[in-house]
Amino acid sequence: MTARQLPASDYAKLKAATRQLISTSGGPVDAARVTRVDHQGLSRYGSTNEDHAERFMPADVIADIEAECGQPIVTRKLADLAGYLLVPVPQVARTGTVLGAVTAATLKETSDVFVALGESLGDGTVSQADAERIGREVDEAMAKLAALKLQVEDEAGRAAE
Repeated sequence: MTARQLPASDYAKLKAATRQLISTSGGPVDAARVTRVDHQGLSRYGSTNEDHAERFMPADVIADIEAECGQPIVTRKLADLAGYLLVPVPQVARTGTVLGAVTAATLKETSDVFVALGESLGDGTVSQADAERIGREVDEAMAKLAALKLQVEDEAGRAAE
């Protein structure tokens, strides 16, 4: 066996994310229709069986299947393992979007984070359900903040023209 950089638990998380991706895409037969690997190969990538423990899905296959199912399941897990947070890049309309509307949406989502946090701290503890809700609110706020950044850049670009 070759030396590995991550603990075994991290590789197990990648296997679990791989199984989730394949399941979300309709199973190995459906997933095989959108990429270069057959359904047996895809099943092996998710297998924890000793014979397949060191087999992981290649990046291009991940990209194909995630594009098809519209969810970055394995990519999100890879980002998490690297200590990064994956948030979607918001679509910014290049015309007709008023900076004020984007700002208002950003303020609303940001305030939702603090409302959820305040509600969870009301009893003095933060439960797992509270943490998940706050996490979802933070993700939504981050997406709106990214949209605001892009909209400001777009407005500045149009002003310079």
